[in-house]
Amino acid sequence: MRKLALILFLVLMISPVGAQTVSLDLHYFNDFLRDQQLLGNVDSGISLMIKPVHIPNALGNKAVFTGDSTLWQRESTKYAAASAQKSEKGLSWQLLPLHFRAQYNTIHNYGWQNGAMIPNRSWQYYASAGVVLKKGNWLEMQLRPEVIYARNESYTNPPVRHKGIDMPERMGTMPVTEAFAGQSYLKFHFRGFSAGVSTENLQWGPARQGSIFLSPSAPGFLHLTIHTNRPLKTRIGHFEAQFVGGRLRYSGFFPYGTDWIVPTEPPFEPVRAAEITPSPLGNGEHSKVSMLTGTYMPKWVPGLFVGGAFGVQSRNAPWPVGLFAVFAPGTERTNIGNPFSQNGVMSLFARYLLPAVNMEIYGELGREDWFRDLQDLATDPAHTTVYVWGINKLFPLPGKAHYLRFETEFTQLMPPITQLSRAPGYGFYTHSNGVGWTHRGQNLGVGLPPGSNRQQMGLLWNKGYHRLGLSFERIEYAQDLFYFRMPFLLNPNIGNPLAMDHTKRFVDLVTKLRMQTAWKGLIVGADAMVLRTLNFQWVYLERSQPDGFRYPGYNYWSVNAHLYMYYRF
Repeated sequence: MRKLALILFLVLMISPVGAQTVSLDLHYFNDFLRDQQLLGNVDSGISLMIKPVHIPNALGNKAVFTGDSTLWQRESTKYAAASAQKSEKGLSWQLLPLHFRAQYNTIHNYGWQNGAMIPNRSWQYYASAGVVLKKGNWLEMQLRPEVIYARNESYTNPPVRHKGIDMPERMGTMPVTEAFAGQSYLKFHFRGFSAGVSTENLQWGPARQGSIFLSPSAPGFLHLTIHTNRPLKTRIGHFEAQFVGGRLRYSGFFPYGTDWIVPTEPPFEPVRAAEITPSPLGNGEHSKVSMLTGTYMPKWVPGLFVGGAFGVQSRNAPWPVGLFAVFAPGTERTNIGNPFSQNGVMSLFARYLLPAVNMEIYGELGREDWFRDLQDLATDPAHTTVYVWGINKLFPLPGKAHYLRFETEFTQLMPPITQLSRAPGYGFYTHSNGVGWTHRGQNLGVGLPPGSNRQQMGLLWNKGYHRLGLSFERIEYAQDLFYFRMPFLLNPNIGNPLAMDHTKRFVDLVTKLRMQTAWKGLIVGADAMVLRTLNFQWVYLERSQPDGFRYPGYNYWSVNAHLYMYYRF
C-alpha cells in the first residue's frame, strides 16, 4: 500500500493543481453531509448553497488528514495510516478517494450532474483519483484529475436543434476518450477567506438535483476565485460569498443550431438536422465569465438562508474586462452598443432549514436575459424566468444513523409565454451570443436541454453507508422547441402538409431503484432505471393513422443503469 501511495503521489505531482473540499463528483458524500445537517449533526449555520464545502474551515475540523476528510471529524472510519504523512516542516498529504463511474443508456442520453461525462448512448466510464497537500494553515493544493471514455453510439438525429447555444446532443460520431484537470486547485487561506486558481466544479444554489445558475453538469472550467471558506459571523447574522472569473470553451463540434426545413412538395418527407461534425473552431475559448454569489442568514431567523448570484458572460473581451466584468455596473448588459457582446444571467435563491423536524424547503428563481431598464423590468418581470423548488424530510428510525428521506424537486426551464412574442427561439441558457451559458458543449446549470421541465419524487432508506430507495421522475424535453418550431409537427404520412398533432411532446417517465452498500473502505452503488419514452424526438410513427385523438409516435421501453464505486484508502 505504501508503494502504491508513493507511485500515485509522484504521478499526480505532474498533473494540474487544485483543494481539500467535498468535491462535487463525490455525490454520495455531498448528499450525506446535507442529511446530517438536517439530523442536527452538522452546524446549521452553514448554508450549503456555495459548494464545494471546505471541511476543515467550514465545519471546524482542525484535525486535518487524521479522519475521513470528505465528511467531518465525527466520522469514525479513517484512512489507512500509510496514506497520510507529515514532515517536520509541516507539510501534510493525504490520498483522496478513488472514484469510478459507469453509465449505460439504451435509447438516448439520460444522466446529468456528472461533470466531465458527456451526453452518450451505450457505455460511458469515468475515473478520478488524487492527493491533497497542505503547508501549515495557509497553503493548500489538491491534485485530482479525471478521465472519461464514452462509446458514443449513434441515435437518430433530432428534427431541429436550439439556436444560440453550443450544446450538441452528441459529441461527434466517434468514441470519446479525454482527460481533464478535474477537481484540482491551488489556494491560499487567510482566516475566513481563500483565494486561488481552480478547475473544480462549482454549485451555487440550494437544489439537490441541479441548481439553475451553476451546477456540476459540465466539466469544471479554469477560473480564479476569492471566497469565504466558512460562514462569517457578525452581529446581524452569517455571510458567505464567492467571486469567480474564468474561461468557457467550445464543445469542438458543429452545427450549434438548425432550423426545421418545411417540406413544400409531396411526399412531404421531413428533413432532419445535419449530422454533428468536428468544428473548425475546436474546443478553444468562446467567452469569459465573471460571477458573484452571496448568502445571508439573519441572526433573528436561524436556519433561513437567502442569497443570489449574478454573472456576466463576455465574448471578444480582453482578460481583465472579461474576468472582472461583474464588478462594472455601468457596463451595457445587452449586445446593443457593446463591443464585447455581454449578457447577464442572474438568480435568487433561498433555503429554510428546520433541524427540529429534520426538514428543508428551498427554491431558486433565475432570469437569463438581463432587463434593459427599469421600465422593461416593470412591464415584463417574468421574461426568461425559470425556477426550481424542493422539499426534503427525514424520518429518523430506531438505530444509529437509520432514517428515511422523502424528497421532491420540481424544475421548470420553459420560460413564460412572453417568449412566444418577445424572443422566440431562445430562453434560459441560450442567447444571441451564439454559444449560450455553456462550457465544453454542456450548460452550466441543471444540465437538461433548454426549455425542459422535470418533476421528481422519491423515498430513500439510509443506514450509515447503506441505502435503498425508489424514485419517480418525469422529464419533458425542450418544450420551447415544441412551441417555437411547430413545422416539424407536420405529418408527412397523410399527404396533408397542414396536418399536425399537437400532443407530440417528447417525455421520459422514469422509475429508478437506488442501491448502495459498503465494505471497509469500499463503497459501491447503482441506480437501475426503467424508462418509458413517449414521442421520441417528436417523431410520428411511420405510416401512422390517428386513433381518434393523436397520431402514434415513437414510444419505447428501455432499461438504463448507472454504477459507481468509491475506494477510501
